[in-house]
Amino acid sequence: MPVKIATNLPAQPLWTRCRPWLPRMVHAPQPVVCAVQGWAVGAGLELMLNADLAVAARGARFALPEVTVGLFGTGGVAALLPRLVGLQRAKGLLMLGQTVCAEDAERWGLVWALADDGAVLKTARALAQQLAGSDPRMLAETKRLLHREQLTDFPAALAREAAVHSRLSGLGRLNLEQADGAR
Repeated sequence: MPVKIATNLPAQPLWTRCRPWLPRMVHAPQPVVCAVQGWAVGAGLELMLNADLAVAARGARFALPEVTVGLFGTGGVAALLPRLVGLQRAKGLLMLGQTVCAEDAERWGLVWALADDGAVLKTARALAQQLAGSDPRMLAETKRLLHREQLTDFPAALAREAAVHSRLSGLGRLNLEQADGAR
């Protein structure tokens, strides 16, 4: 069953609650499939980055605007995003906060596949079913080896992001309460 995350909560409590899930998603032996319908912005996109495979609706949009409103992105974005889209695109997404359409997200490697609007959950479930038909030991070992090569220092990367986030909180143009009101 898909996990629903309320987005009408203050940014800090929401992120504080979500952050413990990230290492679990990344290090879970089974593949984690994510479905994006609509906008994946900030923490929503950061959660998606921690999934193994993401399916997006053709009308989906992606953005990491934290820097542009005086916040610092976390969620493993500094470790994961450059590995998916390359360093130059990662810098642009993080520093400029520009919106990326679903077609570009797929072309860049940010998402695995696109689905028609309204069919993204069905497509993601079909992908999960396909994965469930494979030997779970082989999937777990494949995931473990890929992460061993690409994400050996992921917990340390999360800790570094959290430290920078704590140091910079409240120093930007918006504080977290203002950012919550801007949604």
